[in-house]
Amino acid sequence: MTGALTVRNITIGGGTGSVAGRLIESNDTLYINRKANTSLIFEQGGTEHARFDVNNNFVPKSGATATIGTASLLWPAVYATTFHGNATSATKVNN
Repeated sequence: MTGALTVRNITIGGGTGSVAGRLIESNDTLYINRKANTSLIFEQGGTEHARFDVNNNFVPKSGATATIGTASLLWPAVYATTFHGNATSATKVNN
């Protein structure tokens, strides 16, 4: 269905505290749309693991409990403005 636009409305929560959101598929891309001042939560089996909070920070549920990638599944490159923590290898990139 390339070129077709499908909109699915979803409701997160219940009662008077419900928050409306949408899943939109367009041109083979899935968009997740949420209202302002809401979090987008990633969970598995009813347990939250990470979220985009109301300030659009991507954070784990608990500090120092999650990793990005694995020993065998690495991200090819990570670009950031500021790095905090320990690194075994780092290269400064100048723009």
